[in-house]
Amino acid sequence: KIAEYLEGKLIASGFTVKRQLVQEATNVSYKGNIIEIPERYNILASKSAGNNSLLFIGHMDTVDVKEGWETNPFEAVIKTENGRQILYGLGANDMKSGLAAILAAIEDEDISNYQLKIAFVCDEEFWSYGTVKLLESNFLDDVILAISPEIGDFNRKTSNQAIVLGRMGRSEYLFEITGIACHGAQARTNKESVNAVHESVKLQQHIINYCNSNAKTFSHGGVSIINSAYISHHQGGKAILSVPDKASFILDRSFVMNENLESELSTLKRIVAEAYEKKIIDSRTIVSVKPRNRPTPACKPYFISPEHKAVKFVTNCVDSVAGSHEYGIGYSVADENRLAEKGIPTLVVGPLGSRSHSPQEWVDVQSLINLTNIYKKIIRDFRSYE
Repeated sequence: KIAEYLEGKLIASGFTVKRQLVQEATNVSYKGNIIEIPERYNILASKSAGNNSLLFIGHMDTVDVKEGWETNPFEAVIKTENGRQILYGLGANDMKSGLAAILAAIEDEDISNYQLKIAFVCDEEFWSYGTVKLLESNFLDDVILAISPEIGDFNRKTSNQAIVLGRMGRSEYLFEITGIACHGAQARTNKESVNAVHESVKLQQHIINYCNSNAKTFSHGGVSIINSAYISHHQGGKAILSVPDKASFILDRSFVMNENLESELSTLKRIVAEAYEKKIIDSRTIVSVKPRNRPTPACKPYFISPEHKAVKFVTNCVDSVAGSHEYGIGYSVADENRLAEKGIPTLVVGPLGSRSHSPQEWVDVQSLINLTNIYKKIIRDFRSYE
């Protein structure tokens, strides 16, 4: 329904619109229930003509409803708090408000000398199927600047309009531990057994030590960000009267710009080898480590310098409308990572809000008005962008 609504709005604004099929209709199991999922598709739109294109891209999906909402998450509820209007609702900040700002900005704009393109994609909050599918097409071939209304999720120091210049990368690594089972009543006396859960816990502590010692910071001028590493999941055993012979855990790694995703696997294998050498784990334990299986590629970190002409152009537009700006690097990965890897300068200019993925998600209404005017300025001035 959201896709159909957006499609209608784009057509009414004079855009040529098409649907890009991402996934066929299917049934899935979710929290013990079978859910019918209709086909999912991206909405791709363009207006005017030219050799170069300006792209606005946003995702149509949200996360699921978390416990603790004080308002109906499926309704836009506006409250006046401390003299300003705050809008509450699921996806208010991430990123239904951003889609609304795009629609409002393009409503009455005449485009000349270039193409204005809009991509409303599905599935960003899961595996980014939508943007991965988008990258398979030629829709982006002439795009020389992309703007996303994503959340400004960095260590904000001011209330100025945020301009996100990049994002961390992210990959997950699966550790699988194999031991030797025996009857649980003989766990103390059977010297041939190896408890996979026990060995997993000991190895996890060794990995945690690595996480704690692996802090790396990327800085450029007054903008900086620190990487992240933590164990996000572990499991093992069947809670029966047997010493478990299988266990596993997952390491979640976020990467800054001076780190290399490709070399991380070798590093982790070296750390496992150290665990054997230092007798942290039983020598009979079999450990494997590999990237966690995923249906789409992992996201690499990216950063665009404030000296880049795209950043200067967008900053001038922001400052002319909002008066001031604050640069940052996003904590999390998003669809922007994938566009940037294709070589498209991709910047995040979004609304002021908070509590994304949480109850009481909110967005500041005045910031949406400002954002709409910033987008209008970018659209009008882009005809002279070189």
